[in-house]
Amino acid sequence: MIKIEKYWELFRQKLNKFIKGSGKNFSRFLLAFTGIFLVLAALIIQTTRAGMYSSTDNDLRSKAMDQAGLIYQGQNSFANFGAHAALPNDQNNSYNNVVSDRPLHNAGNYVVLYDPSGAVINYESDPMAAAVKAENRKVDTSFSDDVGSYHLDGQSFRTIVVKLDSLQATNGSVIGYIQIFQNVNQIEDSLNIITFEVIITMIAFWFVSLFVSVYLSRVSLRPVEAALERQKAFVSNASHELRTPLAIMQNRLQLLFQNPDATILQESENISASLNEVRNMRVLTSNLLNMAKSDGAIEPQPVDTNKIFFEEVFENYGILSHERQRTFNSSINFGKDHQGDNEKFKLDQDLFKQVMTILFDNSTKYTDEGGEIDMSLTLFKSKNELQLVVADNGLGISIADKKKIFDRFFRVDEARTRGKGGLGLGLSLANEIVTAMKGKITVEDNKPKGTKFIVKVKI
Repeated sequence: MIKIEKYWELFRQKLNKFIKGSGKNFSRFLLAFTGIFLVLAALIIQTTRAGMYSSTDNDLRSKAMDQAGLIYQGQNSFANFGAHAALPNDQNNSYNNVVSDRPLHNAGNYVVLYDPSGAVINYESDPMAAAVKAENRKVDTSFSDDVGSYHLDGQSFRTIVVKLDSLQATNGSVIGYIQIFQNVNQIEDSLNIITFEVIITMIAFWFVSLFVSVYLSRVSLRPVEAALERQKAFVSNASHELRTPLAIMQNRLQLLFQNPDATILQESENISASLNEVRNMRVLTSNLLNMAKSDGAIEPQPVDTNKIFFEEVFENYGILSHERQRTFNSSINFGKDHQGDNEKFKLDQDLFKQVMTILFDNSTKYTDEGGEIDMSLTLFKSKNELQLVVADNGLGISIADKKKIFDRFFRVDEARTRGKGGLGLGLSLANEIVTAMKGKITVEDNKPKGTKFIVKVKI
C-alpha cells in the first residue's frame, strides 16, 4: 500500500510539472489532432456515402424520365410479381388482404401512384404502395427536386417524386404524382460497418495522438527552455563580469579621495588601474552587443573580395604582433588556377575580418612574449571554400576544454584569463559568425606545442 502511494505521489508530481511546463502546448497539439481526425472522419464517411449512393440515385433519376413505364409498373406490380405476401397483419386493417411475393426488403424498385391530393392509388397493385397506405402516409413533395432518403416498415429507401399533369390510370383514377423507391438496406449495412470501422480507427489514432502530443509539446519547449537557460547564464555571467571592473574602479577612485592633495603622478597607479578596467568594460560591452546581434540572427552581406584585402589585414596584425613582442607569420595561397591579386570571390569582409581578429587576439593573448603566431589563407575554388588556419605555440587547450571553448563565458583557466583580460565571449561569437556564413570552426593541438584553429566558410 505504501509503495502504491509512493508511485502515485511521484506520478502526480510529474504530471503537475508537465502541466505547468508543457500543458498549453500539449492542449494545442491535442486539439489540433482532434480537429484533424474529426474532419477526416467526416470527409471519409461523407465521401463514401455519396459514392455508394451515386449509382442508385442516377438510376432513379433515369427511371423518373419514363413516366409511362412507371405508371405501367405501378398498376401491374402484383400481376408481375404474384400475390400473397402480407403487409402489416392487422385484422382491423382494410388493407391486410394486400399481399405480394415481393417483400419490401428486396433490392428492387417500387412505384407508388398518388392522386392530385396526395392519396395512394395503387395500394392493391404494389406492396410499397400498400405499406404507405397502411401507415396513412401521403406524397412527400419535398422529394420532387432530387433523390432523398425514406424509411418505412424498418426498411431504408432512396426515393424521388415525379409530378404529373393529372393523367388517367387504367382503372379510371387520376394520377397526380409518381414516387419511385429503391431499397438500400445493403448499402446502409455496408455504410454502418464502414462508419464503425472509421470511428474505431480514428479513436485509435486519437489515443496515439495523445502520446504524440506529449512528445511534440516537450520537443517544442526544448529550444525555449534552452534559450531561457542561456539567457539566465548570459545575464548572470555578464553581471559578474561587470561587477568586477566596477568594484575595482570604485576602490581605486575611493583611494584618490584619501589623498586629495596628491598629484596625478603620485596617483598614477590608481588612475592607470581604473583606465584598464574602463578598457575591459568597453571590450565587454562591445562583445555583449555583438552577442545580442548574433542572437537576432546574423545575415552575411557578401561583396567582391580579393587577395589585397587580406594582405592589408595581415599587415596590421604584423604591426600589432611586433608591438606585443610576438612573431607573426602569414601566407595567402589562392592556388595555381587563380589570377593572383585580381582573383575575386564573394565574402562578407566585415564578418570574416571579425573572426580573424578574434582568433588573432586570442592567440596573441595566450602566447607568451617571444612566441609565434601563424595565419594562413587557402582558397579552394573547386569546393567554393575559403580556409583560415590560425596556429600558435602557446600553452594549448586540454581535450575536455576543447568541447567547451565555444560556449559563452567559458574560460580555460579563470585566474590566467582574468589576468589577461579574457571575457569568454570571443570564441563563442566567432563560432556563431562562422555558422551564419555556412561554415565550420574547429580546434586541434598545434604540434609540438600550442593550439590551431581551422575555419572553413563557403564563398
